[in-house]
Amino acid sequence: MLNSQNLFRILFWFLNLTCFITSIFFLRSLASVSVLFGQTIRGLSAGARVFEYLLIQPSIPISGGFCLPHDYIKGNVQFKHVKFAYPTREDQTVLSDFSLRIPAGTMVALCGPSGAGREYTHLNFNYNYFAL
Repeated sequence: MLNSQNLFRILFWFLNLTCFITSIFFLRSLASVSVLFGQTIRGLSAGARVFEYLLIQPSIPISGGFCLPHDYIKGNVQFKHVKFAYPTREDQTVLSDFSLRIPAGTMVALCGPSGAGREYTHLNFNYNYFAL
């Protein structure tokens, strides 16, 4: 039988259920906002790092210098008794008494495990150790 007391109970139950469902949606929205906020902070810090890299002055001058005549450059590369260690690990010698001669027009591949210095050797050869 539907009387005022039962109607009140049904209405109270319905309002409780509505509040519960609304709070679930609200909490989900808050969780989404927190994820969005975290992603925004991560993006801002990545952008800041990009601008830091853009402001770094190169240690190798990128202007000035001089042009060499083409007949001056022979293309031969030679290393004689090279000893090398990374600046952060000076006690670990990577190359010891290393000698190599590469004639002009020859293709050479640097092979080795990860962390052996292939990329570092290539970059330093191009920028720092290219003796003219």
